[in-house]
Amino acid sequence: MAAVRNIQLRCSSDYNPRGTTLSLGWTGEELRRHHAASLRCGDDHDVSNRRTTGILRVSLGAMTNLEYIDSLTKFIEEFYVEKVPPVVPLGLLALLL
Repeated sequence: MAAVRNIQLRCSSDYNPRGTTLSLGWTGEELRRHHAASLRCGDDHDVSNRRTTGILRVSLGAMTNLEYIDSLTKFIEEFYVEKVPPVVPLGLLALLL
C-alpha cells in the first residue's frame, strides 16, 4: 500500500533494539530469538507467534519537506489509525431524542 503512494517503509528490530523491546513489550529473550531466526526487514515474517516482529521507523532529514510529512501522516491515518464512532453521553442523547 505504501509503495503505491510512493512511500518507502522499513521495519525491523535491528535499528533500535531497546526501543523495539519497550514498544512491543518483548523480553530480551524474544529479541534474541527473532534475531537468531533472521526475522528481518523486507521478509515475509511480519508476525511470529501472533506477535509483530518489528516496528516502523520514520527518518526525517535535510531533504524532507512538509509535503512528504503530510503525505506520510495521511497514509498512517488512513491505514493504521483505528476509527471508532464517537461516544455520545447519555444525558446529551436524551436531549437529542
